[in-house]
Amino acid sequence: MTLYLFWCDGHPWLGLIMIDSRAQGRGYAKEFLDCLTAWYRENGYHSLHLAVLEKNQAVIPFYEAYGFTTYEERVSEKLGRVFCMAYPLDPSTQV
Repeated sequence: MTLYLFWCDGHPWLGLIMIDSRAQGRGYAKEFLDCLTAWYRENGYHSLHLAVLEKNQAVIPFYEAYGFTTYEERVSEKLGRVFCMAYPLDPSTQV
């Protein structure tokens, strides 16, 4: 699993989760997100953001089932369609 975090707009963004295909479907990504979102929640953040490239859009249902919602689609010459998603860490916060 690889994690990159960066802030470009005042929100924490999850840059990348990579799980070996032989280990997928075993709950590692959910367990990782549980730990990550708990840490951000405990440290006063209101939402966690991520972007999914069009070529990886098969992962979108996983993120939606976790509670992420798509709030914007962008198109980049280099990356193609990019789906921006957010997860509310504070239920009273709209993302």
